Amino acid sequence: MNYVELFYLFFPVFAANMAPQVASRLNILKSFDKSVDFGKTLFGKRIFGQNKTFRGFFVGITFSIIVSFLQYILDANKIIEIEKLSGLWQFMLFGFLAGFGALLGDSVESFFKRQFGIKEGRPFVPFDQIDYILGFLLFTSIVVDWGWKEIFFALLCGLFLNPIINFLAYLFKIKKTYW
Repeated sequence: MNYVELFYLFFPVFAANMAPQVASRLNILKSFDKSVDFGKTLFGKRIFGQNKTFRGFFVGITFSIIVSFLQYILDANKIIEIEKLSGLWQFMLFGFLAGFGALLGDSVESFFKRQFGIKEGRPFVPFDQIDYILGFLLFTSIVVDWGWKEIFFALLCGLFLNPIINFLAYLFKIKKTYW
């Protein structure tokens, strides 16, 4: 795969990472806005924090699946040449794994932020930029054989694009902070 194909293949994870913030800002599915840690603590600190919600998981995974579905439709000319991503169900599975992996990776990072006493919304560089990418790579490795070149490129995309996207989201008042 070349870098354009890889970047194209990363769209579901970018959608999954951004969708919870958009849903929160637009008050979509407000009834699902319950913390996945149910307010519980570990060692006197929240497990994930109030920003990791069922709504975020549902919306993030759903957006990722939708993006993968659209990629399947647009891929009629076989832009992406990956053996295990050849049919609709493979793309849908990829979308689910991309979204779930991204959000789980972000939640694991939030767990460590809480345990280290870093407040929600405060930076935890470089983990804020790559947590969702690591989760994405781990879970999608079920259907895609990632090589070192692809892994390195994905991490670079997270490191450089995440701050830019976050700043744009802050400018458009989707996020409360720019990091």
